[in-house]
Amino acid sequence: SQQQFQYDHAVARRAARGAGPVGLTGRVAGFPEHRPGAVRFPFETTLDGERVVLLASVVAFGVGYGDSLALAAKLSMGRADRRDYLQSRGAAGYLRARAGGVETIRRASRYGPGRVVWRIHDSVRCRLTRRLGSRAALPAALSIGDRGRVSKRLAAAFARLGVSHLLALSGMHLGMIVVLILGVFRLAGLRSRWPLLLLLTAYVCVVGNVVSLHRAYVMAAVLIIAGTLQRPANPLKALGVALFVLLALRPGLVYSVAFQLSFTATLAVLLGAARLRRPVGAGRVRRFGHGIVSAVVVGTCVQLFLVPLQTRYFGGVTPLTPLTTVVFLPPVAVVMTLTGVALAADVAVPALSGVAFGALGAFTGSFEALVLRVAAHMPAPVEVPQPDALLYYAAVAVLLKIFDAVFRRRVL
Repeated sequence: SQQQFQYDHAVARRAARGAGPVGLTGRVAGFPEHRPGAVRFPFETTLDGERVVLLASVVAFGVGYGDSLALAAKLSMGRADRRDYLQSRGAAGYLRARAGGVETIRRASRYGPGRVVWRIHDSVRCRLTRRLGSRAALPAALSIGDRGRVSKRLAAAFARLGVSHLLALSGMHLGMIVVLILGVFRLAGLRSRWPLLLLLTAYVCVVGNVVSLHRAYVMAAVLIIAGTLQRPANPLKALGVALFVLLALRPGLVYSVAFQLSFTATLAVLLGAARLRRPVGAGRVRRFGHGIVSAVVVGTCVQLFLVPLQTRYFGGVTPLTPLTTVVFLPPVAVVMTLTGVALAADVAVPALSGVAFGALGAFTGSFEALVLRVAAHMPAPVEVPQPDALLYYAAVAVLLKIFDAVFRRRVL
């Protein structure tokens, strides 16, 4: 957009004046993400008369959402291949400040809505870090979306296995949370779905800026409201509503790789699941087998839909992704469940929190070791030429029509 070009020109002019640090004042415009030795956050400031957002990485402690800061930092526009990422975040460039280059001008109000949810977010992160130490990376990533402490080695192992999506909060993770909440509601005899929507809203606010989770939340909200109003809940229409709402609020998201992957994968899941029929009157063994086959079929459908994006951004595809997703999804669900139990125990029953966090730490350590070991023996991603997206998805549509014609009367 023209506004983004103005931002870029402002950053370019200031960056061209020299490589030394520049002095800027502004406020923290998003939830800070804590990484080893640094804190990263969107920084809203004024640059050459333009109001801009810059992604700041600073060496500091105690930086919170909404705080007003003065930074003596180095300004850059980053690599050319990172411009789409900047636009997706609504940012114009990068700031890097060392220790001593950060001064807090004013703390944000403790009672503002954004500050309240940020304090909850930061409290969860601190509890996990204090109790688990180096093993807090996965629980923090899978509970509040803070992946700052996930090591490069572990992230590379997930990528080699083709299950990086398990680390990013999305509809899969929100679905697990919904199942747990509905289970508690059933035990309490509560049938209304409005409390579920309120809890999901609070959770998404506490997590912060996670695009894939926002997409899943809008879809869930549409489905819950439609179901409550006794209207047919159509997941495909809910996905369309989520797409419209998010792009209306933040048009730059169209450049986000996570946004593109999330919506494409969800579309593939909905189209694949719509072609599966649950066996009626089958025993437990057959239902379990049907569940495994369904997971592989849906995973294969997702893999087919993501080929153009994977070849564009990652240079290749991992053929075993449907199988590895089925294998590693249950441990992820266990980590999420144990994290929720441990945090609840730490607040409600402190005497049991030690046992809960001990179990969480032991399981997380074993899971990380398993991921690293299996990834060491996995073949490298297959490099394939990038297909023409229009022709590719036209071919996929034809395949789906053929599938419907062949299996229309069969039960998978």
